[in-house]
Amino acid sequence: AMPEDRDRDNDRDGRDHDRDRDRDHDRERERDRERDRERDRERDRERDRERDRERDRDNHSGDESSLKRRADGEPSEEIKRQRTEEDTAASIALSMLRPGAFAPAVQGLLDSCYATGICNKGELDERVMEALRSLKEMDGCAALAEFMRSDMSRVRNKSAYLSGVISRVKDERSRAAGGFAA
Repeated sequence: AMPEDRDRDNDRDGRDHDRDRDRDHDRERERDRERDRERDRERDRERDRERDRERDRDNHSGDESSLKRRADGEPSEEIKRQRTEEDTAASIALSMLRPGAFAPAVQGLLDSCYATGICNKGELDERVMEALRSLKEMDGCAALAEFMRSDMSRVRNKSAYLSGVISRVKDERSRAAGGFAA
């Protein structure tokens, strides 16, 4: 083989190694974030259980059915309703405040991408995920919807493809706003 061919092969091998290393780092960071999210969820569940115990003590109404549920460890219907309302509000607030979290609708579409096999978890690199997080919820949904409608059979780099879709969505919003970012 010619020296140029060996150099080109060595360059390609180096780029492949760098890409694999970056992908491994991205996966490791995603696993760390998932562990952190699970720890947060467990802490929230424990806080909810404590809150329910306090409410049961404070709201002891004395009716027989609520006493039976409390004796069985089940919260009353009122507490269940309050918990659902608070959890929904807290979930939305946390998803907006927690670094690395997606807006609920965007997360739902991303989960659909994974569930339908359009892409696998970890297949989209961190840069495109950050770009997706930085979008307004409506724009993130528009970008993922367009991505999901695309024919992936000819797409070799799904991260780059989604990055292009995100850029187009941003450009469309900018033009719609008269040249200013929407």
